[in-house]
Amino acid sequence: MKLSPILTLLGATCLALSAQAQNLITNGSFESGSAGGPPPKPWVVSSEITKAQNVSVVLETLPGTTDGKLWLRLHDENPEVPTGTFQNFPETKKGRFTVKVYFQKIGLSFGVYLGGPKVSGPDTRVVDFKVINGKATLGNAGPRSKSTFKFEPDKIYPLFVNFETSADGNKVKYEVGLEDTGEIIASAEPDARMPIAGLRFATDSKDTGTDVYLTDVSLVAKE
Repeated sequence: MKLSPILTLLGATCLALSAQAQNLITNGSFESGSAGGPPPKPWVVSSEITKAQNVSVVLETLPGTTDGKLWLRLHDENPEVPTGTFQNFPETKKGRFTVKVYFQKIGLSFGVYLGGPKVSGPDTRVVDFKVINGKATLGNAGPRSKSTFKFEPDKIYPLFVNFETSADGNKVKYEVGLEDTGEIIASAEPDARMPIAGLRFATDSKDTGTDVYLTDVSLVAKE
């Protein structure tokens, strides 16, 4: 049986809307922001960062590109004030998080964290992925495991994080990898300190030199 063009169009539209609705991150490509401005809501940047010197969170195009696509630039040259932003979303126990990362300059420490609302400290982090001096590390408010993978400047890294909470709710198993090659960079199974309901990108307070760009941020919940 052949479907009419209208039904075909409606079906495709429904599928597209369904796929879009599954993304728990709002403005993950910063589409409603503007170059030179802050990330659009619901991304949050603290007043400590906006008032500090030599630290910034701003939307820019990627160096050397002409497509006009916006990236979020986190730049940290302040040894006392870290840079970063966060966004909250509905609690999820299993999902796939993705983000494109580009280092203009690799500093001391840059982290990607999933955990409780605001993910405001180590004790609220469940997925705790840091790039320390270029090396990938995982931790959970304790000793960190190190990967042999090393990040380099001037390259785009399409990262993914697959995570799943155990049936008893006590552990969260996750792995970090590269979408383009499928390579697994590192994996861990920390305690499930709290439901995953927040995302934070941030440098450490002692960091100086990190200059990183982010875009295409997505979190798709899975059954």
